[in-house]
Amino acid sequence: MKTISASTFLARRAMTRAVLWVALTLVACSAWAQPQPNDLSLTMTDAVNLALKQNPDVQIANLTLAAKQQERAIARSELLPHAGIASSESITRHNLKALVGFQLPGAPHNIGPYQAIHAGLTFSTPIFDLTLLRLYQASKHRIDAQLQDTHSVREQTTLVTISEYAAHLRAIASVKVAESRVELATRLLTQAGALKDDGVASRIDVSRADVRLSEEKQRLIDAQAEQQTTLFALTRILNVPDSTRLRFTDEDSFFSTPALDIVELNGEMGSGRRDSDDPGSGIRVQCKFQAAALHRRPSESGARSRADCPAGDTSGTDRHPEPGHRTDQAGTGRAARRP
Repeated sequence: MKTISASTFLARRAMTRAVLWVALTLVACSAWAQPQPNDLSLTMTDAVNLALKQNPDVQIANLTLAAKQQERAIARSELLPHAGIASSESITRHNLKALVGFQLPGAPHNIGPYQAIHAGLTFSTPIFDLTLLRLYQASKHRIDAQLQDTHSVREQTTLVTISEYAAHLRAIASVKVAESRVELATRLLTQAGALKDDGVASRIDVSRADVRLSEEKQRLIDAQAEQQTTLFALTRILNVPDSTRLRFTDEDSFFSTPALDIVELNGEMGSGRRDSDDPGSGIRVQCKFQAAALHRRPSESGARSRADCPAGDTSGTDRHPEPGHRTDQAGTGRAARRP
């Protein structure tokens, strides 16, 4: 049997306690570091403003626009004068034989070293550089194109935000409707069971109510899934943390409809009915058609039909007499052919 000394036992016990304390500390830190859920109240206007501020696509478009503006500043700086300070230092040592081509008698083999220091100001400016000018013009056009792309991204983000917001509110309303239908189906099933116990209903009625309750529960599950889907899509568009719970303050007023003025509607319908019941309106319309036909093809029968129109309605038929026709002086409206 293996024996353990007291010092070894105490050391292991202290190590076990240290490990437990470290584990408890890590668990407490992880629990404290978890983000606490917070509520965010939104209206449709607030959702659009938040999306235009935090949406990743909008942020990328803004950063790209800022980069294009910096590129234009760089291209413009190349067209401006440049000034600077330059300094250099050199140490030179020459080989006399390499310089002259032969070794001079009594002369050293090397000359130097010589130290030279140069320092001064530098200035340069482009007089006419077509390449730099074209680069600057191209940078301006790129900014204009990126600006239009940014506007397009913002409009698309606004459209998607409004669409998802409305879809989520509709999904919430669908869930409420499905819950009420499930409650109704449950009560109908209970009623069918009570009627069956009293001998009024049959098993078929109970089975039908049970099937309807199952269908309504499935519809409720589908509506809840649609609600979670639209909420997840709206969260991604707004770019908010997953722990944020969205609350929609205009949920109740979003589907409200204005009151219908029945009195005004009945007055409009009554005036339209009176116009349609006027017997003179049909005669006036018929005379207008006859006048149009006479204008295209004059005939004796058409001329006689003008006399049947009520007074005041034949003016349109006599405004444009056809060539080769004349009207008698008595004003009877009959047309006579010239000899």
